[in-house]
Amino acid sequence: MVAACQRRSGNYQQALEEYKSIHRKFPDDVECLRFLVRLCTDLGLKEAAEYTNKLKKAEKAKEVKIQRTASSGSRPGSRRSSSRASRDGSASSLSSNISTFIYFSNFGFTVKLFIKF
Repeated sequence: MVAACQRRSGNYQQALEEYKSIHRKFPDDVECLRFLVRLCTDLGLKEAAEYTNKLKKAEKAKEVKIQRTASSGSRPGSRRSSSRASRDGSASSLSSNISTFIYFSNFGFTVKLFIKF
């Protein structure tokens, strides 16, 4: 978000540094790579070619992941369809006694969720 604000306000060098930092943490982030390509191209930096190659690879990997997800959900024997079938029964048919607490902390307060499997 800071990078986008920097870019929109015309602070291209600072935006570039922010996007590079984001890219180090999330190397497959397609949106970040798109902005890196655009900024490097606009600033005339040689890094534009490197980020263009990384963007193409990330887009291809994202497409493969989407195709795998779509095809795995449609196979009759897939884990996804079998787990969905087991969830269709009543709550009393669940034999597992696993329980979990999940804590969400945001805006100064904490929410505790209890989930029983």
